[in-house]
Formats: sequence, C-alpha cells, structure tokens
Amino acid sequence: ELPVLLFRPQDRPIIPLKVVSKDGSKTLFLTSLDIDDQTGDGLGRFQFQGKSEAGMPGTQILDGETLTVDTRAPSARLTLSPPSPLRPGLASVTLVPSEPLQSPPSLSFVPQGGQPTVIPLASAPGDNGMTRFVGEIPIASSLPDGLAFWRFSGIDLAGNPGTTIEPDRFMIDSHPPKPVTLVKTVSRQHGAIELFWAPPIYTAQETPETILGYRVFRSNQVFSSVEKATLLETVPGISFSDRNVPSDGIWYYAVAPIDQAG
Repeated sequence: ELPVLLFRPQDRPIIPLKVVSKDGSKTLFLTSLDIDDQTGDGLGRFQFQGKSEAGMPGTQILDGETLTVDTRAPSARLTLSPPSPLRPGLASVTLVPSEPLQSPPSLSFVPQGGQPTVIPLASAPGDNGMTRFVGEIPIASSLPDGLAFWRFSGIDLAGNPGTTIEPDRFMIDSHPPKPVTLVKTVSRQHGAIELFWAPPIYTAQETPETILGYRVFRSNQVFSSVEKATLLETVPGISFSDRNVPSDGIWYYAVAPIDQAG
C-alpha cells in the first residue's frame, strides 16, 4: 500500500502529493512538489501516513519534515545623508535589503544624460540581525541638475534575483539659483530701511529653481562676498524691513535666494 504524503504550506490549503514506488520498492518512494501560487512563501511542513507490512500505522518524519519556500525577489530600501537634493561633495548611502543576500549587492546611479556611477558598498551590522550596506556617493559640480536614478541588483539565499529599490531616484542640485532682480531700498522713519526685490528671472530655455527663501545680508562696505557680512534674516517673501541699523552712514545690502539644496 502506498503511503500518503501531504504538504501543508504556510497559511495555505494542504496540497496532496502523488507518491509512486521506485522500481517496485516497498521502502523507497518518489514524489514531486510544484512551487507556485498554491505553495506561497514561508515555512511549510510535510505530513506522512503509512503502514508497515505488519499493518502498524506510522506518521513520524525523521528528516526533512519542513521546507522553506522563497519565490519572492529581494528588494532594498535606501537612505541618503544628507537627504536629497544633493549638492557637490560626498553623501553617505545606507542600503537595507528586504532579506539576507548571498553576497553584497551592486548599486549605481545614473544622472540625467550621464553614465552609471558604481557605488562601492561595505557590509555593516543592522537592526534585527539584518546586514545593511553602506557607501559614499560622489556628486561632482559638473553633473547636471535634475533627477538621478538608482540601479540595484541583489540575489537572495534561494537564488532569486531582485532589482527593486525604494526610493528609485533622487535630486541633484549642483548649481546655485540665479540672483534676484530689481533690488530696491527705501528709508523709513527712525532709521529703518525697507528692502524690496523680485525673484530670479529664467529664460524659456532654462529650468527654474524652486526658491525656498531669501537670505538678507548687511555690510558697512561694498560686498565682495557675503562671508564678512552680517546675516540679518532668512525670509520667505520678497521684502524685508531692517529696523536695527547700527548707526548713521552708508550701509550695503545683499539678497541671496536659497534653493532646495540650501
């Protein structure tokens, strides 16, 4: 009498397996299990029922009772420090795979109109015993502003390849915004100075920057740079009132727009 063999997938209905005797043997039997949507993923168990020649029933499986099914491709989640958008320089990359991998994954990024740049990764301890991978991404000032796209590739312990990464893109901002226009100052009572200006002007062929605010500087000499000037305030709009002018005399002001990269 042929034994009965079942496979109980994790959180799925039991799958009966067809058992055949190998060359008429009473102690060696063969079967097959199709790994598909019915088996799902996770830890499954085999169930056995059989009788000896003397009619004694048995259900114990001494070896190979469990089977881990893994049909899902690995994916990864990536974080940047500092976060996107990135300015010229080095940024830290941390990549956490969705499951253990056979070997370190490959990671690269492709800027708009450019070639892939490979990011060397080193393994490091992660949360819950998972290995994470860290590296550095170089942003050259010659790279164009705009979106860059990640490319990831990894293979899990079951041999499933995966290429999905979240997020799959980031922003490069290697150039400052254009200067403001139409700067005007107006003297008010009690020594206050009102400043007004217009946002940067871009041509139809240029990509406008998203302006997050404006830094207002003051100096007692003509500006050569803002390093030696006093930063008065960062404002969201296109006007500012300086009510704390130190003394009578000539004062110089500069307004610098701030883009998403700061």
